[in-house]
Amino acid sequence: MKPCIIESPYAGNVAANKAYLQQCIRWCAEQDMTPYASHQMLTDALDDADPAQRELGLQLGRDMTETLLTAGATVLFFVDLGVSPGMARMRQYLDTRGVPYRFVTGVL
Repeated sequence: MKPCIIESPYAGNVAANKAYLQQCIRWCAEQDMTPYASHQMLTDALDDADPAQRELGLQLGRDMTETLLTAGATVLFFVDLGVSPGMARMRQYLDTRGVPYRFVTGVL
């Protein structure tokens, strides 16, 4: 299976966004991809409401993205619920590095 990096909303309506993330993970698995979602794992350990911990989580997510990109990962932006500020930051980061990504809709 090919690795993929999931970018989807987290902040805002956290309960709805977490439920959506679970659907995104299942969708990736059904597409024969091995998904990674930093906001699935890191938000359980770090407080997203604390600016310093949120920034640390975003940095850790970028670090793992770099690692997975070297392994041939695809970056997928799941946008059925829109684009969050964290997603926009990741997109800008990828754009500055010339890293391709895809938008995915229709997961809901």
